[in-house]
Amino acid sequence: MTPAIIGYYSDQWAIHCIPQVMFTRQVKAGEARTIVKHTFGEGDEVYLYNGGTTPLKFYLAGTKDAQPGSISLTLAAKGEQTVLASALGKLTDTNLCVINTDTLHLGAYSAELV
Repeated sequence: MTPAIIGYYSDQWAIHCIPQVMFTRQVKAGEARTIVKHTFGEGDEVYLYNGGTTPLKFYLAGTKDAQPGSISLTLAAKGEQTVLASALGKLTDTNLCVINTDTLHLGAYSAELV
């Protein structure tokens, strides 16, 4: 499809100009993954939801898919919480990450930049 044809079916401005703020994925057993690379400021909040059956740990990291440091937030299965980004680590660390602490079962999460 060409952009002209797509324009009949969707808002092209919204597709190109509005940044993504909601992220929903699965995370393999024992896997650490980056949810999004983002510059967080004082007062920025993140809504976190653990939609799976395993505990998930959320944190900020300086590099992609890094292991958690001393500051993190663990959510139990089906848990949800809105937190200040600073509660997940240093604001100079730009990778919002998640790790599935269960080594046998698949996890699932949603994260929203509020």
